[in-house]
Amino acid sequence: MARKDTENPDTAAERYRELIGRTFPQAVKNGKIDFDSLLTLLGAPPEERFRFCWPGKSRAEQLAQTPPDGALLPLLQESEAWETTRNLYIEGDNLEALKLLQPEFAGKIRVIYIDPPYNTGNDFIYRDDYRERCASCPGRGAGCEDAGRYHAGWLNLMYPRLLLAKKLLAPDGVIFISIDDCELANLKKICCEVFGEKNYINLITVKTKTSSGASGGGEDRRLKKNTEYLLIYVGSRGKIRLNPPQTKIPISEYIFSHRQSGTGFFYTRILEDCGEKALLCEQDGLKIYTHRNFRFSTVCEKMKAEGLTLDETYSRYFDRIFMVTNAQTSLLEKVNRAVPGEKILVSYEYVPRSGRNKGKPAVKYVWNRTMVVWLADSAVKENGAVYKTCCLGTMWDDISWGRLDLEGGVPFKNGKKPLRLLERLLQMADGKDSTVLDFFSGSATTAHAVMAQNARDGGTRRFIMVQIPESCEKDPAAAAAGYRNICEIGKARIRLAAKKIRAQMPGGQPLPDFGFRVYRIVQKDGSDGTCGLAEK
Repeated sequence: MARKDTENPDTAAERYRELIGRTFPQAVKNGKIDFDSLLTLLGAPPEERFRFCWPGKSRAEQLAQTPPDGALLPLLQESEAWETTRNLYIEGDNLEALKLLQPEFAGKIRVIYIDPPYNTGNDFIYRDDYRERCASCPGRGAGCEDAGRYHAGWLNLMYPRLLLAKKLLAPDGVIFISIDDCELANLKKICCEVFGEKNYINLITVKTKTSSGASGGGEDRRLKKNTEYLLIYVGSRGKIRLNPPQTKIPISEYIFSHRQSGTGFFYTRILEDCGEKALLCEQDGLKIYTHRNFRFSTVCEKMKAEGLTLDETYSRYFDRIFMVTNAQTSLLEKVNRAVPGEKILVSYEYVPRSGRNKGKPAVKYVWNRTMVVWLADSAVKENGAVYKTCCLGTMWDDISWGRLDLEGGVPFKNGKKPLRLLERLLQMADGKDSTVLDFFSGSATTAHAVMAQNARDGGTRRFIMVQIPESCEKDPAAAAAGYRNICEIGKARIRLAAKKIRAQMPGGQPLPDFGFRVYRIVQKDGSDGTCGLAEK
């Protein structure tokens, strides 16, 4: 009979570690066997490939695959317009909420915005420091960077939630994620893994404050932070088109800034009268006209002749101010071949076959064989004032972050994002009937933005807010205002925002959906946990 080995498995493992450590000391790190190093030392190196790993990644991935442990309990008394609203407010762990949303919203969420914890070590509302403590480094604690533990806890928070968010995101959907520089690099890596590197759109730098003022602590070691970042990914790059965000600058300020920088501003001519037009020719749906007795002037001439200011002149002649450009198009080349001579004003009519104005009749003007470009195509006139619109790139410095504590009418220390920022993201995503999800809802700025944007453009967007009901006891302002947890702050803001938006809307205009159904995540009671979320 063979002898039965009764050695304790833990003792055996320790003995093998000691044996390997004596033979291959390079393969033992912090008392543990590094199997990749061991294979390399044995002459059988592991497959070399790019990968991003951290302690706990496999477990985090498993968390995203396990079924939910809870169910959604409807709270009718906490809700507004329960019978008619399509908006949702869910109280509880967002990991559970993302799982519970899957049956009815998988592949249907068109816009996701989240402002997750930044791993700053500032413990308020959300537990903001997710750095794992290293038992092998007593006294160093959270600051120990061994084996990536400094960032691992934060990654383990985000990874399963992003995996579930990916399943909810529609193919033509977009996700915006606010972050600072502490976890930016890691967030981009896991987002490329989850959403696909080909679906990465941009990294936006957002200016949050100026660098002037009193110096803060630690600035002898690093510069003051005055920016945050927005990562943008889409469900499928081939199925979505984002609207480039724009900013508006008063025309006089815009012209002054150009003069200060030494660059020209060429919208200075005015077509006072286009004269009499006569058909020159027609070919392939293109009609070409010549003009006689047309009359030009300039902005400066009108200011002197009529005693107008610069702003007044641009306002009065807004629709007739232009510049010319040498940009070449196939249509312009065709027009110029048909038109004899120089110093001729020409117009042509056609129906675009592609682009934003596809199928809509269009009229273009040509002066002296160059294309006429109207100021009105890149500016707006509002209440008599003219503003130059400019497409923003990846640096946003036009959104005020001052006095955010007052925005929305509720206190929320260091946790709000500007309403204007969220409105801009909704405008970028377009889709007036989108479902908008924020599973780090905070003070519910996203819900506020959805209602405001619907009131502005007549959209029917719906929101889904998810927030864990963490205590407000560490926020004196919130506690003094009577709020016990962050969910109470969010629900109060939605009600206050709805009241304010309703009061500002013109009479007779259809009202947006100002209601919201409240659910709380509880332990399962035998129900399927969905509670008819999509029945409306």
